[in-house]
Amino acid sequence: MKTQTIVRFGDFELDTRERTLTRGGVPVAVSPKAFDLLALLAEQPGKLRTKQELLDAIWGDTAVEEATLGRHISDLRRALGNDQQYIQTVTRHGYRFLAEARPVEEKGRLKTAAGSIAGPTRAVVGMIGVGLLAYLGIRLMPVKTVTAKIPDEPGVIRLTNNVASDGQPDWSPNGSKMVFVSNRDGLPSIWEMGADGSLPRNLTAGLGWSDSPAWSPDGKRIAFQRKRGTQPEIFVMNSDGSEPRALGVFGARASWAPDSAEVAFQCYDGKDEQICAVRSDGKNFRMLTHLSAFAGDPNWSPDGKSIVFTHRDGGHLAIWRMDAGGGNARTLYAGEGDNAVPAWSPDGARIAFTNDRSGKAQIYVVDADGTNLRVVNTGAGRAAEPSWSPDGTRIAFESDRDGNDEIYVASFDAEFPVRWTNHVAEDDRPVWSPDGTRIAFESNRAGKRDIFVLDRAGGTPRNLTRNPADDWEAAWSPDGKKIAFVSDRGGSADIYVMPSGGGPAARLLACARGCFGPSWSADGRRIAFSRQDEGGRHIWSVGVDGKDAKRLTSGAGEEGSPAWSPDGKKILFTTDQAGRFEIYAMDADGSNLQNLTPFTGGHSNARWSPDGRRIAFTSRGSGDDEIYVLNVDGSGLKNVSRHPAQDLHPSWSPDGRWIAFASDRDGNLEIYTVRAER
Repeated sequence: MKTQTIVRFGDFELDTRERTLTRGGVPVAVSPKAFDLLALLAEQPGKLRTKQELLDAIWGDTAVEEATLGRHISDLRRALGNDQQYIQTVTRHGYRFLAEARPVEEKGRLKTAAGSIAGPTRAVVGMIGVGLLAYLGIRLMPVKTVTAKIPDEPGVIRLTNNVASDGQPDWSPNGSKMVFVSNRDGLPSIWEMGADGSLPRNLTAGLGWSDSPAWSPDGKRIAFQRKRGTQPEIFVMNSDGSEPRALGVFGARASWAPDSAEVAFQCYDGKDEQICAVRSDGKNFRMLTHLSAFAGDPNWSPDGKSIVFTHRDGGHLAIWRMDAGGGNARTLYAGEGDNAVPAWSPDGARIAFTNDRSGKAQIYVVDADGTNLRVVNTGAGRAAEPSWSPDGTRIAFESDRDGNDEIYVASFDAEFPVRWTNHVAEDDRPVWSPDGTRIAFESNRAGKRDIFVLDRAGGTPRNLTRNPADDWEAAWSPDGKKIAFVSDRGGSADIYVMPSGGGPAARLLACARGCFGPSWSADGRRIAFSRQDEGGRHIWSVGVDGKDAKRLTSGAGEEGSPAWSPDGKKILFTTDQAGRFEIYAMDADGSNLQNLTPFTGGHSNARWSPDGRRIAFTSRGSGDDEIYVLNVDGSGLKNVSRHPAQDLHPSWSPDGRWIAFASDRDGNLEIYTVRAER
């Protein structure tokens, strides 16, 4: 049977030769394996494709579990829109493609002749590149043609797809358009396109080498630099590309003041690059900095009071900040690696910039005071030249993930979780210490499960238990002085308590059939846990002296993972009494049960936020295990881990800003942290 290379279903078009999936002409991001699955299913609409058939076709001789197939099917459904029933699950058998797939006749494809695109080859000058550092401020275009691919990272959208190089995006103030630099017509020029990547057009055709566009806050004009001889000159034109005019100053990397009356730019004082400013009519030129090393890439704050810029500080590029008049220049962020091209968020609360600490340029964000560093999930490849959307929810950037620069957009909240452990063993069930300085977790890195503690991401864990038996499920006491845990050192799974620094452990309670999941009350006087008995597993509590054990639940089925509320009045727990695992809350005496998760998917391992207003928990609502956050009134459900791997066992940081969890996204369970507000 001849495989059709282009098929359409609904408003989607699948091109198996170019490996693209589009919806209404807009690229849809799917992973390579998910793409292969879709192509195979769409090849024979209506036909049942068994799980084993799909596993053999997609993964060949690689040993993978059915859960892996299920995760990719889930990814496909999300990409196609969960409101569309394109892929049917045939329980215990496989999947069927339900849509009518219409073959498309190929009438020839656009072919690019071998050869180079006009423009010099990019020089290799560090990871950030010469375009960020040189006084000329001009990006050096690569000589290259490539085959385009679609990104497979959730939250990342590709806007351009051209054999030329597209970069340096800047959003229009109303969010409907972008300007960018492209050499698709030969020399680098300023182009405009819709914010969805549609209708690109050249605004500076015939002007020669043009670069670094910046839209004025009032939306009426665009500043850019045009190369005159060997030097760049600052130009301004109307937003439709008409009436370009020089401001009479040489420089690069223009940035508008919020009133659109003047621009800051990178200039040259005869020795070093500095930050200068000039009115938009070319008058009132002035030099704002007088530093002894490179200063460039200025960006004006939304309130007009400050300018951030790049400065070579002590051998590395750092992000600096100064008053708009040039005074009070000081370091804002000077972390590891080179930091460059800062960009204020529209609300002035954050600054995005490029950093190469990982060995390649990536987009990072700090708060306006330089604290709270986090990386934005821009996917594979180099990522640079960040530009905020007007609503502050997205960041446009350039990336070379497919061999040449293209423009992408990432959700600002699509941050990379921070990986705390990196070991071939399984690291699981992280628990934050009450003072927020350490994370305890269980690991089998010593050959069996022990309780370890870690004081920083990437640090060296310390084994607290070192016992021949298995020790797991650590829980800090409210004062941080003790850790309760489960151990089978006495022959059954019992509750033990030890000093938080390690040392002798005392058995709190002996359980013939096993006790699990200890959780301290807010006052440190009692410990809740689940206990296995003949009728199932139920929630109990006991005094910290091992006395006064009380059974709190009596429902049928399995109950576990208790978690005491910060005020000590309620306990969360997991139960399958309704036929599937859900999160319930009850009063501390076992009364007043309330189902907090009466929606699709299995839910477990819930933990209270420090203020008691939210819970974090593991859910399979999206088809795979993810970490979700939910207000206790049932509102505000949000997926904070968003990854097709298993994400399990959340734990809040004491300040409520971070959630630690375990994930096998790198092949085995490791400890990660992610911001709770994603």
